[in-house]
Amino acid sequence: MKNYPLNLFDSEMEPKPADRPTGEAELAELVGSTSQVPISEVLKTICQMELSGDLQIVSGRSMRTLYFDRGFIVFAGSNLKKDRLGQRFIDSGIVSQKAIDDAFRRTGGRKRIGEVLIQEGVLTEEGLGREVARQAKRIALTTYVLDNAVYSFDERRCAIPMELRLGLSVYRIQLEGIRYLSNAQLIHKALGSLDRSVRAGKVPPFSFKESELRPVEREILERASEASRLRRIMEVVEEDDEDVMRACLLYTSDA
Repeated sequence: MKNYPLNLFDSEMEPKPADRPTGEAELAELVGSTSQVPISEVLKTICQMELSGDLQIVSGRSMRTLYFDRGFIVFAGSNLKKDRLGQRFIDSGIVSQKAIDDAFRRTGGRKRIGEVLIQEGVLTEEGLGREVARQAKRIALTTYVLDNAVYSFDERRCAIPMELRLGLSVYRIQLEGIRYLSNAQLIHKALGSLDRSVRAGKVPPFSFKESELRPVEREILERASEASRLRRIMEVVEEDDEDVMRACLLYTSDA
């Protein structure tokens, strides 16, 4: 899979959609297994190339689907009971199963769970929006821990109605998700050659607090403030090797 440069702190380096390769070869990059390619690299390509469509990740009997519009995650779904929005509300104590059942019975089961809870005064529209966004983000983050899942991206016009789209930043998802990657071999593969010159970008694509970063991540950013060989950066940072590799994957791009 081609390793498009997409560094969280170097949005100025993003190639434009016009640079997108053509032909059937590019489709192979978006069909595969997380045993060979970390899901972070798949999301990187979709975001980098500003693609629309849906990404399905299947692991055993579970299936998660991330919906994209021009590189943004606009919705996420799962066939797992724990990932259903109604179950989320129950587990978080927002509403009881009985309250949901009663509300559906009164509305004849013709409305979505969110509409029912707003109608019943349990949630406001703003509150529902926040809960849906949290749920979509949680589903997206769970894909990073799947080491032997099959994924495929179907590029097409976004199927999610405009009024339901969320617009989650893939950059922020990557910031948290890459921390969950556990396969050292795949992280090393995603980093590419350790002898190439890299640096940390100067333009973050979103605002953040330094307190959000882990100590090893802050050190990588400091060490990579000037162009240096990736191998050298990794050697001088005295932290766990996997933590260093994950931080390098997050914060360095080709110099």
